[in-house]
Amino acid sequence: MPFLFRPSFSREDRDGMAAVLESGMVATGQKSHEFERAIAATIGMEAAVATNSGTSAMSLALDVLGIGTGDEVITPSLTCIGVVNAIARSGAIPVFADIDPLTLCLDPASVRDAASTKTRAIVPVHYGGHPYDTAGMRAVAREIGATIVGDLAHALGATVGGEPVGRFADLSLLSFHATKIITTGEGGMLAGPAEIIERARLDTRHGVSDDLPGSEAEFAGSRWISPGLKIGMSDIQAALGLTQFAGLEARLAARRRVAESYTAAFAEHPHLVTPAEQPGSLSSWHFYTLRVSADAFGPDAAAFIAGVHQRGGAAARQFYPAHLMPLFSGDATRAAVPLTVTERESFLSMSLPVYPGIPEADVRAVIDAVLQTAESLTR
Repeated sequence: MPFLFRPSFSREDRDGMAAVLESGMVATGQKSHEFERAIAATIGMEAAVATNSGTSAMSLALDVLGIGTGDEVITPSLTCIGVVNAIARSGAIPVFADIDPLTLCLDPASVRDAASTKTRAIVPVHYGGHPYDTAGMRAVAREIGATIVGDLAHALGATVGGEPVGRFADLSLLSFHATKIITTGEGGMLAGPAEIIERARLDTRHGVSDDLPGSEAEFAGSRWISPGLKIGMSDIQAALGLTQFAGLEARLAARRRVAESYTAAFAEHPHLVTPAEQPGSLSSWHFYTLRVSADAFGPDAAAFIAGVHQRGGAAARQFYPAHLMPLFSGDATRAAVPLTVTERESFLSMSLPVYPGIPEADVRAVIDAVLQTAESLTR
């Protein structure tokens, strides 16, 4: 059976990490800062700080914005649970809004309906690498007085109107987990205006300022200026990130080729719904999200996914809606609006493997397994 995802590493990746090991400078240092500058420029942000995970980057964003107890943060339910966990752990209340049925991204109209006087931030996800409605979200954010923390975990390389998607948010967070477009194994980043990022940077290193004291007398505790954490990225990870980043365009092109193969195979099928880029947008194709018709296969794709596996293909659910999890189904969140689209589309969706380096034979095996399953299960 094909892998659903498999990271790829080059000789340059190995050599870059080996050079850091040989230097002896393996903690957070110049490689981390170089990686931060490269990513910030690519996503259209002024500055960035590297972290040990995307979830830590989300926590940093909430902290630097002063969001906590009594505040509300609007997010999709169909997202990585790390985002929802970070909101809940800050003391703020995650508020779920519904998604757009075409992109599976947060719907600005639903955000408006879900907002209250306590709303401080919106965390829209570029789901699977497909940009959300950036203009619509910006308009709603201005209307309700909320900060946009764009979740770019899937969207490195995605654009809207030729502009990188990071430019349409106030802050942006990224993940470099093993499953992401480029990886540092574990890792993340928060990007935004330089002044805000420098405040966030303190939290990644015990609240210690970068300013070195001129004398022992000046040193006496003066550099510890906030009660920070230790959640930075090591130079070993950053070296891997830099060499992975050097191949970003090739990785994106490889994903697009696989996605186009799937779409060519499934687009004309009456009971399969393929993902589509919206006008003016370019996806990074982090996921290939295939949806099946409820009329043909019922309201849950579980049997379809099992059929794909039985026929030698690879497919899986990507996320389970957070608002249906016991942890977030009660008083821990505010049930602001019906999540009709989320509940329908999440159970009709599956991810197919789209990673760079997937053998053509595996792509063909997935296509054949999907089409055979569709033929077998159609009512």
